Amino acid sequence: MSPVVLRGRSDELGAVLSAMRRAARTRAGAMIILTGEPGIGKTALLRAVVEQASRSGSMVGLGHAEEIDQIAPGAPLLLALRSGPRPLVDGSAFAGLASLYDQQLWLVERISGMLEDAAGRAPVVIAIDDAHWADRLTRFALRVLPGRLAGSPVTWVLTSRPVPAEVIDEVTAAAEDAIRVTRVALGPLAPADIEDLAEDRLGAPPSEAIRELLREPAVTRSGRSRCLTA
Repeated sequence: MSPVVLRGRSDELGAVLSAMRRAARTRAGAMIILTGEPGIGKTALLRAVVEQASRSGSMVGLGHAEEIDQIAPGAPLLLALRSGPRPLVDGSAFAGLASLYDQQLWLVERISGMLEDAAGRAPVVIAIDDAHWADRLTRFALRVLPGRLAGSPVTWVLTSRPVPAEVIDEVTAAAEDAIRVTRVALGPLAPADIEDLAEDRLGAPPSEAIRELLREPAVTRSGRSRCLTA
């Protein structure tokens, strides 16, 4: 993963990293919910969180839920177990999950044991992007696993749109009885941060015409956003 350049999110990133450090220090489970409108920067913030967690010595798994292109039930979580240069679960152990795929309760129990073992070696961070699109098996796992692993340093970081809220509402409701849940809401970036982002994309300071475009309301700007990549 290339280094993440994050603009205008130092407060939000600080809140997330503080919650993660607390979980590692207290050897307790935690959940962090990043919410915001589409395109607000949730994925960029999540990538920065994953990068920082990895640098700090945590074992990190990253998955992504899809609205339409769902590979298989449970894919966001299962892929997180094998993501990155230091997968949470080795290949042979992961292959052993196949025999439990039709037995969801036992599958989740086995994953719980694997994550508990991993957390005994180093703090664990499981990040799921666009959790609002999570399939039924992933939702079941996200309701069950945080509570089962409450006594281990496993931090769950989920991004979600405010609507639909069904998945995040049910996951946090299940988690709040067992672990600390931190909510971080992302609002619009400041104009200066938006210009910095434009410069990152363009490789040069934006022209005055582009600056004017960036200052327009998002609804007006959306129809002409291609000019940033022209």
